[in-house]
Amino acid sequence: MKGSRSAVKTGSSPRGGKILNEVLVLACGVWLFLGACAPRPGLYPESTLGTPEHCVFNGFVLLKMGRPEDAQREFEQALRLDPKCSGAHRGIGWVAGGRGDFPAAFAAMAQAKEAAVQDEDKALVEVGFMGLYTMQKGPDWIQRVERSFFAARAIIEDLPEAYFQLGVAYKQAQRFVEAEKAFQRVIELDRTLVPEAKEELESLRRLMSPKPTSTPGRP
Repeated sequence: MKGSRSAVKTGSSPRGGKILNEVLVLACGVWLFLGACAPRPGLYPESTLGTPEHCVFNGFVLLKMGRPEDAQREFEQALRLDPKCSGAHRGIGWVAGGRGDFPAAFAAMAQAKEAAVQDEDKALVEVGFMGLYTMQKGPDWIQRVERSFFAARAIIEDLPEAYFQLGVAYKQAQRFVEAEKAFQRVIELDRTLVPEAKEELESLRRLMSPKPTSTPGRP
């Protein structure tokens, strides 16, 4: 009997076989920004292998794995197949932001915004900007994150990715109570990023718990 075909491939990567195995291990736990160019839960439908959407899915999985160069190749392959794939531009923006090239990152995110047609794409672009502002931490960065959050919410009111990224930003700004509320909202929505939100809540509660104090003269 022939083995079943893999649901995730990395055809554009020269180390495809090795990377493929790692992608399969982590694909069910894909983090933020899979978005409208990829299905959020689980593995990618086999019927869409070789499409721009599939390349974007792989790209975000690889980005989650800490393989930005391989992710970049997947996003670029998606754009070769469809130059107007908003998710691919978002991914390239995040890769550029991760290496500190913010002019390129914001330029790519602007292209993602221009290419976005569906409401989910448009909302996820705002989430993409939230992530870049959080990475860059420029002047008034938390206010910029909040503006993009409200822009995303105006398009899709209860988008888990928007609340999750808001929580990440508040946590990094040490606004722990607000971060806790944002992550709790992700859990209440109960659609995507629930395990990640629970992990963040546990981390927050450790940060917020009172530190034990020592009595003078005692260790």
